[in-house]
Amino acid sequence: MSDVLQYGLGWRQDIERREELHSTAMLFAPPKTFSAPEEITHDWIKVENQGKMGSCSGHSMSTCQEVLNYIATGGSIVQLSRMFAYLAGQKMDGLLGQDQGATITGSVRGACEMGNCLETTFPYPA
Repeated sequence: MSDVLQYGLGWRQDIERREELHSTAMLFAPPKTFSAPEEITHDWIKVENQGKMGSCSGHSMSTCQEVLNYIATGGSIVQLSRMFAYLAGQKMDGLLGQDQGATITGSVRGACEMGNCLETTFPYPA
């Protein structure tokens, strides 16, 4: 068992498909008319405790989706399901049904193929 799993963090770097991440990454370039503000605050983003579950990938993916939604909607704040994001990543990694973490690649693929739902629809277990 890797140290990551031993400490319950959950990132499966031992099975991460880095070549897939690199091959599908897109270069981001802001429009020439973009002017960055002096300060950006996202004080609405909460630090969330994953407890003893290896679900860090679900937490990070749902937070990333929340920030992208905020940007795309001009400021709409939603709380997306950390558990759904974790299970979607696990499904893509072939680990569904086992609390053995997930990869970044699997989590990104899960988000692209399955999306996410609101935290109220699929809440994170206490």
